[in-house]
Amino acid sequence: MSEQARRVYWIGSLGRRVLAAFLVVSLVPLLLTAMLSYRQTAGLMEAFLEENVAKTARSYASDLDLFLERRRFALRSIPTAVGDTAEILRSVVDGDPNVEALWVMSAAGATSASSGEIVPWAHDACRALLADPNQAMTHAGAGHAHAVIVAVPVEEGVLCGQVSFTLHQDMLTSRAASIAGGTAYIVDRSGTVVCHAFEDHEPHISRGETLIGPAVEIASLAVPWTGTGTGEDGDTFASFAPSKTLPWGVWVEVPREQAVAPLRASLAWIVGTAGGLALLSLFLAVVLVRRLVSPIEDVVVAVKGITMGNYGALVPVRGEDEVAALAKEFNRMSTALQRSYAELDQRVAERTAQLIHQEKMASVGTLAAGLAHEIGNPLASMSSELEMLEKLWDPEEARASLPVLRDQVRRISLLLRELVEFGRPINEEAGQVSAKTLVQDVVRLVQHDPRAREVSLNVTTAGVDIVYLNRDRVVQVLVNLGLNALDALEGKGTVLFSATGEPSDEICFEVTDDGRGMTADIVRQVFDPFFTTKPPGKGTGLGLFVSEQIVEGLGGRIDIKSRVDGGTTFSVRLPNSNPDAESNQ
Repeated sequence: MSEQARRVYWIGSLGRRVLAAFLVVSLVPLLLTAMLSYRQTAGLMEAFLEENVAKTARSYASDLDLFLERRRFALRSIPTAVGDTAEILRSVVDGDPNVEALWVMSAAGATSASSGEIVPWAHDACRALLADPNQAMTHAGAGHAHAVIVAVPVEEGVLCGQVSFTLHQDMLTSRAASIAGGTAYIVDRSGTVVCHAFEDHEPHISRGETLIGPAVEIASLAVPWTGTGTGEDGDTFASFAPSKTLPWGVWVEVPREQAVAPLRASLAWIVGTAGGLALLSLFLAVVLVRRLVSPIEDVVVAVKGITMGNYGALVPVRGEDEVAALAKEFNRMSTALQRSYAELDQRVAERTAQLIHQEKMASVGTLAAGLAHEIGNPLASMSSELEMLEKLWDPEEARASLPVLRDQVRRISLLLRELVEFGRPINEEAGQVSAKTLVQDVVRLVQHDPRAREVSLNVTTAGVDIVYLNRDRVVQVLVNLGLNALDALEGKGTVLFSATGEPSDEICFEVTDDGRGMTADIVRQVFDPFFTTKPPGKGTGLGLFVSEQIVEGLGGRIDIKSRVDGGTTFSVRLPNSNPDAESNQ
């Protein structure tokens, strides 16, 4: 699938970077803020619940004091010192449904007047209140928390009232309206339950039983307390508030999970909503990024195609906005570029027929000038000898002139032969050749030259065996380079013929001598036609020129490394065009 096709289903690298930037700049801070807010809100929520538990305990304790104050105020309002006390007490009992019984108890413990049905334990409770002026209300203990005894001093002793105790019902109603819920107990100083604010079917500590944990010690100290603890259902928020007028107090306990659950559910809903909004924002961001970035990436793909030569590449135009305008302008530019390159290619092609022709003409001119110079010298010498013999014929002089004339003819013949080699078309036929055998054949040809009598000729091959090339042409070049190396050694030294390379790559033949070397100026001219460093009559200056032409015709090149008094290396690099080697890749 092409790169442009893949972007149809997703976004490219630029889109991913833009989307990542959006996530880093917007969504990540949003999520971090939500997480920090969640933790901070959870902490505040627990602090609020802890404070709420404390306020609830104080409120219930205040209600307990208020209940007692109201009941004692009602008892103080009863006129027991005038008229028929029993009749007055009866009228109060009949008129107040919360008052179950009233009676007056003397200091000796005798009842002088009463009204209503007095429960068996009431007299003993009233007598206990008579003996303890600081205690204003009491109860009978387990099973009787629905009724309490309230006492106020009167002239005859104390007026005791048996009244309904409904405070725990008010606490139950208040608890039902609270989001935290929990349990509440009214306990005495020993931690014994007086009453509780929950239904009888709910798990609880019954009346007359003692609370568990730190509640007993805290109730005995009768001081306000708020903190956390561990209940039967796990960690809890708890608080104790003592009554100001009674030896009682209120213990409120809320399980942590139960208290936090409603608020945590609300907070989870808020976080979930924020997460949903974040996902929606992410989806919209993806759509927006694809809308904005995809055209730009289309342009990028088209530009890459142009750099690879696909001139005239076009991008789709979507919509009428600025991005679409960019796509239109790019298409105009690409089309114009295609036309320009087409015209330029045509002009370059025309200019290259001209340059090749001029180069050929220049080469012909250079050869013609060199040929005129090289042939002119022996012809002038021959003309002089013949003119001298013509003016003054002398057999002895004629015999002396014959070697000179023969040598000049030899020079002209050698020059013409090398020119014929240069002009001869290169045979393009190639075949499989053993590189080692080829180099050994070159050495055998070179070693027959008289200049090789005191020269050591060595052969080395590495990493190459069968190659595919034009054997005769390569031998011609290497023999020429070998003879030049013999000239550089001046009769004594070492010449190394080597072949290296990989079967599927190019093959490199090198001819190295340890002779006198060449200067950089000479290295730059060695391949020029008719340039030679040999003495007059020893060389034509066409050997290296012809060798270079042969190598270039075979698709290769000749490199030179030379250092004065350090020797010279000619490297002939040729492509190994073995079709079998290419097919095995």
